[in-house]
Amino acid sequence: RISNLVIQANHLLQQRSEASLKNAIEFSRQAIQLQPGHAQAFAVLADAYLGYADFRPPEETAGLLELARQSARKASELNPNL
Repeated sequence: RISNLVIQANHLLQQRSEASLKNAIEFSRQAIQLQPGHAQAFAVLADAYLGYADFRPPEETAGLLELARQSARKASELNPNL
């Protein structure tokens, strides 16, 4: 189940539309809820937040970039080889 969520999130991430990035964020978050130590889910989440920020108004960008930074840091802590 967790692997499927991460695979789906990664697939959506590659589409790079606002809707697909929003869904990638949701799938990644679901995977993290099921397995909080899943580094790849955090990495996909970070990338999805970065991409999603491009579609959002300027007042939302800083918050999304901070979430991306936090997610990337967590992915790196869990697996420095990512």
